[in-house]
Amino acid sequence: MEEVYNSIVMVFDDDFLTPACTTIASILDNKRRSDKYRIYVCTPGLSENSLARLNHFIESSSDVSIIIKKLSTGRYN
Repeated sequence: MEEVYNSIVMVFDDDFLTPACTTIASILDNKRRSDKYRIYVCTPGLSENSLARLNHFIESSSDVSIIIKKLSTGRYN
């Protein structure tokens, strides 16, 4: 049987990292044991420190994967 993932898309940069991490932590703290998540992060860029904070969630739970999608901001400036 194929695993089913709940997909979540978030859009943020370093300035919104703390609220984003709070949201991810809340989702993981309140999930059922059988729930699995793929969290897609769309961002114009994140610092190494921010990436390390996000990796903490991956290391602490095998039920979550975080996929970073770098966005181009040139079109919107």
